[in-house]
Amino acid sequence: IKLPTAPIKWEFHDILWPIQVEPTKNTHFDKIADLTTMNTGFVVKAWVTKKNDPFQWKSPKGVGELMNIEIIDKQGDQILCTLFNEAVKKFKDVIQVGKCYVFHNGQIKPANKWYTSIKNDY
Repeated sequence: IKLPTAPIKWEFHDILWPIQVEPTKNTHFDKIADLTTMNTGFVVKAWVTKKNDPFQWKSPKGVGELMNIEIIDKQGDQILCTLFNEAVKKFKDVIQVGKCYVFHNGQIKPANKWYTSIKNDY
């Protein structure tokens, strides 16, 4: 994966960062490599490198919709993000491959290696 070399215009969307608390020059961003299941309140700035089409899932617990995106930070570390149900509806038409977003306050879970080729434990 190669990071863009041209100057980046950081795009902050309310989908991933509430408007009332937009990041500033002094905002601390966590590295993807530092994320663990113990992280709460993390803030990651990363590019979307892959976006899958949403699809329906069904299990004994119910039905829903999910969408996977892969992101990479400026250190070159990657992670798979999964959006569910309302988040899919809200963000599927907003998130674009190649754009940079701020991700925060998600839930970090161990990676299911069956569903990703990304070398990340989460």
